[in-house]
Amino acid sequence: PIIWSRGGDMMKPNPAQGERGLTNSERSRGVHFAQDIVIHRPICAGDTLKTTAQTVSVKAAAKGASSVSTTRFDHHDHSGNLVCSTWNTSFYRGVPLEGDGGTLVEQLPPPLPLRPLLTSKNQPELELEIAVSAVDAHIYSECSRIWNPIHTDRAAALAAGLPAIILHGTAVMAKAVSAIIRHYGHGDPTAVARCGVGGFGVMV
Repeated sequence: PIIWSRGGDMMKPNPAQGERGLTNSERSRGVHFAQDIVIHRPICAGDTLKTTAQTVSVKAAAKGASSVSTTRFDHHDHSGNLVCSTWNTSFYRGVPLEGDGGTLVEQLPPPLPLRPLLTSKNQPELELEIAVSAVDAHIYSECSRIWNPIHTDRAAALAAGLPAIILHGTAVMAKAVSAIIRHYGHGDPTAVARCGVGGFGVMV
């Protein structure tokens, strides 16, 4: 089982430094926009991991009164060895940034390797069909313990400005990575050292 210890204050603002944080209404308007994961070794059954979190970038969105934030999570095992690092980027629709934004460049993910040149600018390297059922968002909510109601409650999704409940960005990523592993990695997930997705499309 996944057990969080002292995780409640992980993203708590510090009023002494003028930090207001997000209201519940503003938080509900957050949509998972991008994810980058660097894997040093697979997470194994029985692992006890310590996770530290740091907001490494906050900026106003290019269009509209919205904002984008990126949080870095480092996961260490009981010996202090880094198991993996993840960068989670969220887009807060209709939540303007108060004050100046900023980015801790040295805390951002390492540059991605160069992609091979494509014969056509609009030609994808690979196209795979991925099945999504009407209950995937509910199943993933319970398994991942990500209980954002925009994924399971239509009224909450509509109130947040979405067309319907949407599948989690990490669920979309997991389905895509699994399909790529089957296609390129002979079904061996330990072959994956890094995976990243930018600009999750809304999957309803």
